[in-house]
Amino acid sequence: LGPLTIEEQKIISSVEDRRLFVRLFDPDLRALFRAAFAYARGVHQGGSSLSEQLGGILLRIKTKNGRGAKLFKVAAGIYIGDHYSRARILELYADLVPIGGLAGYAIEGINAAATAFYGRSFRNLSPTQQIELLVRLRAPYAMYPYQRPNESEPGYSARMRVYKARFDAALESAVDDGVINPAQ
Repeated sequence: LGPLTIEEQKIISSVEDRRLFVRLFDPDLRALFRAAFAYARGVHQGGSSLSEQLGGILLRIKTKNGRGAKLFKVAAGIYIGDHYSRARILELYADLVPIGGLAGYAIEGINAAATAFYGRSFRNLSPTQQIELLVRLRAPYAMYPYQRPNESEPGYSARMRVYKARFDAALESAVDDGVINPAQ
């Protein structure tokens, strides 16, 4: 995809890491504490900054392997945050993020995902389409917007309600952040 425009940076960060350009350092302590308190209540929420997510991608760290893996990912995020600008971190993340698969092929990077799902580059999508694509990043398998073979209609409908709720929340965040206007 190459260097991101300011508008692309704003759209991606509004969906993936709203505090990317305003916090002073990594990790995002506010997000970590929010996720920890949610986890204590039995709710799973992400708390990783983009730097941590990029570290996890580059080093193939799976946080479901336990707290040690999470600490390693946090350390990788701190290192990345200290050595790269926020804009560069966002570019690398956009180029490398896994976004599920299509027809048995893994899709990595938002540009590859835009081409696979929309038939054109990320830059040529509307802001709403860009946000829709980015919503899938949090859970590519669950947020797959099409009915899968052998998926029941009730299962598909339930999955689409969650998908729509996440899309609406991301769209609202982008409007609240002034990234897009409500007419888009």
